[in-house]
Amino acid sequence: MEIRGWINTGMLSPETLYGAYLVFKPNPSGFYGFDYQLVEVSIGIAGGENRKRNVFLDAERGRRLRYQIVPRRAGTGIFNRARFLAPVEAPPVEDNDSLDLQHPKERADEWLEVELGEFFNDGQEDKELEMGVYEIKSGDWKGGLLVQGIEIRPKRTPIN
Repeated sequence: MEIRGWINTGMLSPETLYGAYLVFKPNPSGFYGFDYQLVEVSIGIAGGENRKRNVFLDAERGRRLRYQIVPRRAGTGIFNRARFLAPVEAPPVEDNDSLDLQHPKERADEWLEVELGEFFNDGQEDKELEMGVYEIKSGDWKGGLLVQGIEIRPKRTPIN
């Protein structure tokens, strides 16, 4: 799977920090090949160095990470060693070293989005900004990913 997009930085406001987001949703009739599967995302100036990181496209993964199996005593007899799902606080997402890597978040329009990365447009000269989503290493079949597109929106301007 490979999704790529480009935009000329001249179309963006100068002196602004932008975020790029993949907007998608799983097909209700079948969504497969993304369970616990990392995909690589990147953003950067074409022909230059791109910032890369890994994210999940499986929206359920983020909900499942809030629970872990922990041993608990539950009465006597055969239940002494029973294991239960206990809610735990998920660690904040700061980078790829975190146990809870980026996962999609639901938007108000019922589509999902996952951040591909950030780009600061200094406005000095027109350049080609390149964004991408890749999963070509596993060799597993994938299907049911409905892609609306890549959305680029300001995160912070000098006024913020």
